Amino acid sequence: MVEKATELGAREIAVFSSERADRVPRARAWEKRRDRLERVAAAAALQAGWGVPPRVSGVLAFEDVLSTPVPGHGYLLDPEATTALDAALDRSPDGDAEVCLVIGPPAGFSRGEVAAAAEAGLSVVRLGDGVLRTETAAISALAVAVAIGAGR
Repeated sequence: MVEKATELGAREIAVFSSERADRVPRARAWEKRRDRLERVAAAAALQAGWGVPPRVSGVLAFEDVLSTPVPGHGYLLDPEATTALDAALDRSPDGDAEVCLVIGPPAGFSRGEVAAAAEAGLSVVRLGDGVLRTETAAISALAVAVAIGAGR
């Protein structure tokens, strides 16, 4: 996912914990994993011609994720949402704005997390009628944002 997100132009990739995350790496294991992900991102950025790879951060608490999105341009993916991501991005007043896409764990977000995200100002959106794996959802959502013109 880091490789493909980098190729699509992601500026930052953050790993976070949530209520339904089944495995959250301990600090030492995360540092080792982040080093590897940074190398993957650097190679993908070079291949894609971006020059600067995305920042890889984490492991953040879900609450920290909610406090950092781009104001007015944060989107939390939830298959039960009524608004589609592409429609929400189309209504964005400035199509060149950066966006923050929040993709949940394989078990999805809890209803409390979805409510907290909406309260924090994120738009709760879906990709389509099906339920995608986390990796597929992340790449698909970023591809939609890039296709609609949301900035890098």
